[in-house]
Amino acid sequence: MNVFLTMVAAAAKVPGSFVEYMNPAVSTLNPYNLNFSFYVYGTLPVTLNKLVVHGSAFDTYDGIAIVGRRLSALADMGTLLLVMVIAHMLVKIYSLDKRIPYISGLLYAVAVLPIQNAHFFTVDSFLTFFVTLSFACALRARFGFPLIFVALAGSAFGLAMASKVSAIYAAPLIAGTLAYGAMVSYKAASAVRKLQTMLEWVLACALFAVVAYTMLRVGDPRMFATNEFF
Repeated sequence: MNVFLTMVAAAAKVPGSFVEYMNPAVSTLNPYNLNFSFYVYGTLPVTLNKLVVHGSAFDTYDGIAIVGRRLSALADMGTLLLVMVIAHMLVKIYSLDKRIPYISGLLYAVAVLPIQNAHFFTVDSFLTFFVTLSFACALRARFGFPLIFVALAGSAFGLAMASKVSAIYAAPLIAGTLAYGAMVSYKAASAVRKLQTMLEWVLACALFAVVAYTMLRVGDPRMFATNEFF
């Protein structure tokens, strides 16, 4: 995958405008327009790589490969931090041992597969980061300001889908986390605020769907080339 993504990114060019980028039929970041009709991954990682190297000395095959690996490593480091943040929130919710976040971070840091992915330009490091970020924001929403954090969870989930469509398998986890947070908030609310709390969470979940769709649409316009997703 590392070589293939590098080939696609090397052939791609930054479109002249955002409108051109959003049009899959003419976008120079659409692999299908670059004779890569068998491209089956999300285009967000390739787009990010191309934007980073654009106009620099790294805008070559070798340079793109190097930058892609660095971006993968940064994404994996972000996932490591998010694992510790999630563990910290779970410690707070369930009154667990306060050493768990550090143990969780250590276990992820020495896991073989993330280390391998972080060494190469692959979509998996980006996918894992955005899915983990979405879960972290969904979990954080139960502590307050659900509209903000549910919107952030939706943004991250949309970007995860734009990295690799298999992110859809994490949807039940995110949805379950949001539903459980809504239930907890509803039970904890006073009788006067129960209706307000319920409406707030209904709005938050609708916002999640809208934001996730928008970010997917922006992150991977190629997915909408046949208008299957509007």
